[in-house]
Amino acid sequence: MPKSLDNLLPVGMPAQTPAAEALQQHLQVVQDIIGLAESPDLTDLHGRTKRIVNALGFEAFLYGVQVQIDPERPFEFIFSGYPKEWMQRYQAENFKRIDPVFVHCIRKRRIVPMLWDPDAIEHTGAQFFEEAATFGLSSGVTIPISSRSNERALLSLASSYEYHHSKPLIMHALGDTSLLGTYLHEAIHRLVLQKESWLLQEPVFSPREYECLKWAAGGKTAWEIGTILGISERTAIFHLNNVVRKLGVANRKQAIARATALGLI
Repeated sequence: MPKSLDNLLPVGMPAQTPAAEALQQHLQVVQDIIGLAESPDLTDLHGRTKRIVNALGFEAFLYGVQVQIDPERPFEFIFSGYPKEWMQRYQAENFKRIDPVFVHCIRKRRIVPMLWDPDAIEHTGAQFFEEAATFGLSSGVTIPISSRSNERALLSLASSYEYHHSKPLIMHALGDTSLLGTYLHEAIHRLVLQKESWLLQEPVFSPREYECLKWAAGGKTAWEIGTILGISERTAIFHLNNVVRKLGVANRKQAIARATALGLI
């Protein structure tokens, strides 16, 4: 990285002008975001992220990722800069059921940012945000993070100001917030998910096992699969049992669900 941000200013732009100073501030934020790639551990990453979030004008943040290895019990990791009291309340009340952020990013898999606009949120969601506001999370924005096929992630930045006051700030910071989400997700992937090797390891199927799995996912029975592939029903069952074993599940239905979550079929 350059020693001076002046080196990054457009040629001919004086360094001591309001426009140049604003650009320098923005460039510093971008450099700090890129610097997340250098974080050696989660403690350092948390401190860096908090400083960036504050520089963008927000007071709190939350990153979350869900890995769909087991469709019934997905792996989840939360990296929180929210008040602990709110996190405890969230868990105790199981707010995930009605959390508009979770619904938008994880359940519906939307890819556009979600502004915490009370006029655009249905009644149940509005009640949720009213509760969050009592903990200093009055307004904000959530960025869905596009990632690997079996991962769903998000980053929320929050302010204690009401939405109509903070909206200009939120709109101004949208680009940097999206960039922050990308680099933060990559850092979490490096520091957390890659160390959970079972999350990243994809099973290797033989061509015949893959064919049997594909037809099973299409609703075919072992007998029908055998007929289609020109093998016996017993052989089809043998291959399907291998698929179940390699995916680490209990039955064929779970194997299809997990393979789908992993993007294998």
